[in-house]
Amino acid sequence: MHESWATFVAEVNQTPTPYHLELLIDKLQALPGNRDDIKILDHGCGGALSLLYLAAIGYTNIFGVDVETSNCERWNTFTSDILGHEEKRFFAYNGTHIPMDKNTINFVFSQQVLEHVDPSVFDSYFSEEARVMKRGGTFIHQIPHRLVPYDSHTKTWLLHCILPSYFWWKFIALSGNKGIYLKGHLFLRWPNDYKKKIFEHFGNYQVTTEKRFKAVSNFEYYDGPTKLRHLVALFPKIPLVRTFLVSVISQFVMLEIIGKKQ
Repeated sequence: MHESWATFVAEVNQTPTPYHLELLIDKLQALPGNRDDIKILDHGCGGALSLLYLAAIGYTNIFGVDVETSNCERWNTFTSDILGHEEKRFFAYNGTHIPMDKNTINFVFSQQVLEHVDPSVFDSYFSEEARVMKRGGTFIHQIPHRLVPYDSHTKTWLLHCILPSYFWWKFIALSGNKGIYLKGHLFLRWPNDYKKKIFEHFGNYQVTTEKRFKAVSNFEYYDGPTKLRHLVALFPKIPLVRTFLVSVISQFVMLEIIGKKQ
């Protein structure tokens, strides 16, 4: 394990930062203190690849929670053997209570997680996040929403924009098993639904979608129609109308929103 980790760290530090982590790392670097003192929570960590990347560049004080339990034991072994943490750092999560003390975390983020949060725990997702964060702590969320015309989960165009949510899974079920995935697993909301909920629990936010949209230049791992994304990426370079075009297009790409706990 130690040899594999050393190889991974070397590769991470020799390659450019992935575009979906650029803003996150910029905000981390702006925080005071040593990197290994900053407590970071991935709220819906999945396979924990983003946390592993952060650990590889020195942010080793990592935590992860997820409703999927299969990875917890493996990553707790990793944080113990490689990073030297005696206590558990990865936890199974029931959607209503993060198993951590209040005022513990400096930095919370999620990446394409909130579209999977059931309506019954939508409020507690944010209230629990606010509870475990320290005052002045930073949050960043990257959120697909109903205005995004291409759904990467089902590889379907215009689904969420033109059909009420009740019909999403029925519509897709006609073409295979994707409808089963949608039913009970995908809950896309309007952008303002997320903004209102975040403001309710944190009292502030800043939308940085435009900045992220203009930053995309590496399409090697882009999950979507690459040719169209290449075309859209030209808009910020068009003289005179680029500001207008970026503002409009940014309403139809993944929402990126940041803020601090007041």
